[in-house]
Amino acid sequence: MLVGIVGILKKETPTYHVIFFTICRKSDVIYMDTIKQYPNKIVKYEYALDEVWSVIVNFYWNLCSCETYVSLKGRGFSMKANNVGQVLLERLEKYKMVAAIKDIKNIERAIKYKENLSAVLLMTGSILNVKRYVDYIQSEGLPVILHVDKIGGLEMDHDGIDFIKKSVRPCAIVTTKSGVIKRAKFSGILVIQRIFLIDTDVYNNLLEDANQIRSDIIEIMPSRAPDFINKLTKVLPVPIITGGLLNLPQYAKEALDNGALAITTSNSELWKIDMNGI
Repeated sequence: MLVGIVGILKKETPTYHVIFFTICRKSDVIYMDTIKQYPNKIVKYEYALDEVWSVIVNFYWNLCSCETYVSLKGRGFSMKANNVGQVLLERLEKYKMVAAIKDIKNIERAIKYKENLSAVLLMTGSILNVKRYVDYIQSEGLPVILHVDKIGGLEMDHDGIDFIKKSVRPCAIVTTKSGVIKRAKFSGILVIQRIFLIDTDVYNNLLEDANQIRSDIIEIMPSRAPDFINKLTKVLPVPIITGGLLNLPQYAKEALDNGALAITTSNSELWKIDMNGI
């Protein structure tokens, strides 16, 4: 599927602009990935010309680690910090909104409005490209929360946990699976547990098992249950964020007013809004 490196388009000191072409046979679409590269270190993310069905080259990521990538940008989110969890909590409290990204075309849009965002919840990608997406977003100063249940080809066993922690290095992960939570916490990864509040049985079980919660943060889905959110924030031992069905600012405000630390939304129109001003 990979046609190859076509060549160096332009040479400037000390930058090089390299084009990679990838053919996706499924749709016969050609993608052009433009990388700006300093000697031995990649510092600029590629952009795709069309929608994603991607088979992307990965060999060049061995040229730099996330820490090197971030330090070159000079304004990124470094995963070398020992207080990553505290930084994320502070950002959730300060900005009150997480941009949920289900399509990589929205990455640049999230970065455009990053002054209003606590973090990015990445819900797309595969084991072939997720590290690149995480590196790029965090290099722009936005912590990444990775929804590991949504990453193609990723099995969160011991090796998968090791891959996420040592190679991908998001700020935190999201999962609905108790087994993943246990293994990730044992490995020292910050974990957000997503819970779908589909009926009162789920709500009551959550109250009864409050002392058994292993995750660092709970995400309640959907957000349009402010009275339940209000009660849960008073009982659960960890912070609550919430998302789902947030199509208007007033619903975000309602969730925040009822105790949610922050809201998560894929509605990019809401990313334009300062949640502290609603």
